[in-house]
Amino acid sequence: MKNRYINSFMLTNENIWITTKDNGILLINNLNYLQIFDNEEINSKIGIKDILNFDKNILIGLDNGVLKYINKYNFNIETIAFNGSSSIYKFQKINENEVLILFSNMLIHYNLKTKTKKFLAKNVGQKTIFIHNIDKVFVATNFGVVYSNENQFKKIIGESKRLSHIRTYALNQRNDTLLMGSTKGLYGYAKDTLFPFKGFREFELYITKLYVDSINTIWICTDGKGLIAYNNANDIKYYGIEDGLPSLNCTDIVQLDKNRFAVGTDKGLWIYNLKTKNSFLFNKLDGLNSNEITALANDGEYLWIGTSKGLVKCKIDELKPNPEIPFIEITNARYEYNGKFSNLDSKLNYYQNHLIFNVSSRSLLAGKSKNYYYRVIGLDSNWVHTSDSEIELLGLNPGNYTFEVKVYNEDGVPCISPASYSFTISPPWWRTIWFYSFTILLIGGAIFWWLKMIKKREAQKYQVQNQINEFRQQALQSQMNPHFIFNSLNAIQSFLTINDEKNAMLYLSKFGRLIRLIFDQSKVKLISIEEEIEMLKNYLELEKLRFKGKVDVRLVIDKEVEANEQDYMVPPLLIQPIIENSFRHGLFHKGDGGILEVIFTLENNGLKCIVRDNGIGRAKSSEINKWRDRSHKSSGLSTTMDRVKILDNNQGKMKLIINDLVNNDGSPIGTETIIYF
Repeated sequence: MKNRYINSFMLTNENIWITTKDNGILLINNLNYLQIFDNEEINSKIGIKDILNFDKNILIGLDNGVLKYINKYNFNIETIAFNGSSSIYKFQKINENEVLILFSNMLIHYNLKTKTKKFLAKNVGQKTIFIHNIDKVFVATNFGVVYSNENQFKKIIGESKRLSHIRTYALNQRNDTLLMGSTKGLYGYAKDTLFPFKGFREFELYITKLYVDSINTIWICTDGKGLIAYNNANDIKYYGIEDGLPSLNCTDIVQLDKNRFAVGTDKGLWIYNLKTKNSFLFNKLDGLNSNEITALANDGEYLWIGTSKGLVKCKIDELKPNPEIPFIEITNARYEYNGKFSNLDSKLNYYQNHLIFNVSSRSLLAGKSKNYYYRVIGLDSNWVHTSDSEIELLGLNPGNYTFEVKVYNEDGVPCISPASYSFTISPPWWRTIWFYSFTILLIGGAIFWWLKMIKKREAQKYQVQNQINEFRQQALQSQMNPHFIFNSLNAIQSFLTINDEKNAMLYLSKFGRLIRLIFDQSKVKLISIEEEIEMLKNYLELEKLRFKGKVDVRLVIDKEVEANEQDYMVPPLLIQPIIENSFRHGLFHKGDGGILEVIFTLENNGLKCIVRDNGIGRAKSSEINKWRDRSHKSSGLSTTMDRVKILDNNQGKMKLIINDLVNNDGSPIGTETIIYF
């Protein structure tokens, strides 16, 4: 506070706030538990290299080779210097009066009580020392590890020369094993055997300090790899930035109590609770004279902290995180479009989706370094960490969003509530609901029109096909008239040939009546079963005359069919050719005893007609017809079959089936023809 004009001061929460005339407001932190030694030689640019705790004193070694022996109670400082000494590397306590002092160029045994010294070694490339099993002093060097036994240094011989020449920087002991931290990982030495620890063999690691805690866990400080814990079960745990460690360059570590550890780094002192996994940072903001921690010592009540600028004494029980709750606010919200920035509104167009938020956190006790966490509700509910006070959101899709940001101080204390900003990005017109609705209606209308056109074309196609089928049916139906007339004229001719004028006239009369029925029916597509039966009765009477009683004709009509003759419709001239075929090819060659049955019945709510004869059968008729005039071809039955196919129109309802009837020995006994309407 020299050369500063003080206006006023105030004590709050173990801190002193001082107002000055020309230097603003000054803060002195943590008066109750933090003490910086006001000694020009200790608190200078000469850093502290090591600290050794004694019952009543603290021994510190400076980078310039000078030792400071400090009384813990009256703070008297004794300066110890050696001619020709250089930077101090390490202290190793022998007892309350004796200590080994390792310089960069020599190793000295020194008695603090008698002030006597003894040179043990010079210029062996030493880095650190450790007393193992009382009788041996081990020295880590650039070329491996050597040990002193009866004032003679010998080199540790490993399983190979390669292991024996590993550069070593740190030594310690766990049980009866000497621990060696090298540039190649962690090694052990026990029972005159050098061996690598599991998981560290040939691992590139710059180990700066080894520490064994109360439960025999080895803590490894590294330069560039953070902090490593290696327990009795050979489990390895790495601590890095993501765990709260302020830097990966660790210099020293001590155990504060059962669960807490203090880790020195080049960015402050890290306090870690092994049980709760909580941690906080202790640095210049908390009153340290430097963030570069070089050495640590724990005397049970106080933590002695060596930095690059001096010595700090801190009460262990008072080591707590900064309790001040930080404040967070959004100071500016903008969007960028075509290289231009504009203030952000709550409603944005779809192309205004590159957003920039500037946030600010105010805290009187916290530093400039902040841990911000942000999220965008509507995009992702997870918090994203950043140390930047300017946060960019790129390429947001249309939707409703809320940007939230919160802050933690350097010790992990959060703000009371996050700052937020809600906004909506409107979709482009081609992605709006009305456009989707219009598009759906348009596509639906097009599909409806397309289906309607297809249906119309199918209807037209069906209509044309029906017309074609109708013309074909009419053509086939018209073939029946001359066919039947031809057969009837043959019958009249046969009567006249045998001078049977009476039957000829009777036949001609019935034939005329039948011709009128046929002409009337040939003009329509369907006739009732009543009209069909009337026509068939006339036709069967003609055939009876022609066969002169040789054929017994039986017309059988189901009662239900007979009761509803007007309701059942059939195509005209479809059954008559089948009956004619039975007379001509089945019964004509049989002689006497012929039987013809015409049966109308119902099956599955549909009409069925059965024409059955006991003639000679189709096979024998075909043999007889081979000797007939080859120029004559019967077309009645084939024409009927063609008509059935056309009338059915591939629906599978209307069918014509012909069955050859045989007796038990397989000989033919007639033909059965079935028509399903």
